Amino acid sequence: MTRQTLIYLSIAFLATACRMVAPSPQVHSGELDLRTFPFESGSAVALQGDWKYFPEEFDVPSDATAPTYLPVPALWNQLPLRSGAVDGKGFGTYVLDIKLPEETQIYSVYLPEVRTAFRLIAGNRSLVSGVPGHTKETTTPSAQGQSFTISAKDKLQIRIEVSNFHHKEGGLPNAPVFGLAESVQNYILAQSTMDLALTGAIFMFGLYHFILFFYRNKQREAFYFGFFCLVFAVRIPFIGSKTIYAMFPNIPWDLVIYAEYASVFVLGILFLWFVDGLFPRFIDTKIILYFSAYVQFMLVYGLIIKPEVYTQFEVVFQVLGIVYAVFLGIRLYQMVTKGLPDAGIFFLGYLILFVGFVYDVFLAYSGGGEIPHYRKLLCFCFLVCNLQLLHFVRQEPFVKKYF
Repeated sequence: MTRQTLIYLSIAFLATACRMVAPSPQVHSGELDLRTFPFESGSAVALQGDWKYFPEEFDVPSDATAPTYLPVPALWNQLPLRSGAVDGKGFGTYVLDIKLPEETQIYSVYLPEVRTAFRLIAGNRSLVSGVPGHTKETTTPSAQGQSFTISAKDKLQIRIEVSNFHHKEGGLPNAPVFGLAESVQNYILAQSTMDLALTGAIFMFGLYHFILFFYRNKQREAFYFGFFCLVFAVRIPFIGSKTIYAMFPNIPWDLVIYAEYASVFVLGILFLWFVDGLFPRFIDTKIILYFSAYVQFMLVYGLIIKPEVYTQFEVVFQVLGIVYAVFLGIRLYQMVTKGLPDAGIFFLGYLILFVGFVYDVFLAYSGGGEIPHYRKLLCFCFLVCNLQLLHFVRQEPFVKKYF
């Protein structure tokens, strides 16, 4: 398969994945009218908008008057006065009243990851992710999404009890998904299938380049690229829809968060070593060694302290990451202007990766909801763009000419 074909398939894959949930009416003042919504078309509804919110209350009566409204998706940190949460820590209940068609139908509600424990109640059914509590001692955090089906007609009230005492962010970073049972289950299946497909494809990339390294033992860039792919493949189940819970339902929450954060540092240093192997003298080796030592320190540091501590520095890491990415992009552009072979396709792949990274930082900062597959697919496109660069043996005399 040619490089161009892989790029076209990746773009088609991205375009298909971007339309999993149809545009839906906005929630206003904790109410949503879906009596005319075309459920039969197979569309699911993202329940976005202003929900009723009861700060520091559980077991809210169904007819209680809401003291305030909070946008969903959004984090408590952005609205500390209305959420009643100091630094994202606290608990409360979201309530939404939905008007449904008159005929009885089987619906499903799916709630992705919440910061950091929730109880979802609809009709006579409820489920939990972790254990929401009034204090840190009575709360058990979890990053697992949950769903259930329910028979309903005319109207339905959804209540979500949320608590957070273990993460720097609290609230609902993702909007619940609602629709006919088949539509919602298809949505969940599509999310999981895409995670597995990306994991498998990127894992094979890594395995292939490890084999390439053993056949061409002087191509250390193949080793680092393969290692980069394997780490990224392992990272995918720990982010977004958290498919790791399908394989290990009882995996500790601390381990899930650690894997999500630590893998970013590991990927960063592997990328530097990959660039150094592909374009020697492009980056001073001492800088890479210093950064490697820093990454090792952060990996050990993350094992010692709790997530509620090191997640506080997320913004600092993101800002430093953007500065580092911009600097690296400028150096890559200089390579393109000097006419290095394949520098153009590498720079194109890097731009795709950079856009995904900046978009990920924007989502994390704004709390505007997760679109996890966008960034995964953008990184996949980066890997595809650079897949065939390692098929060419590096020519030292040419490298010395430019460095």
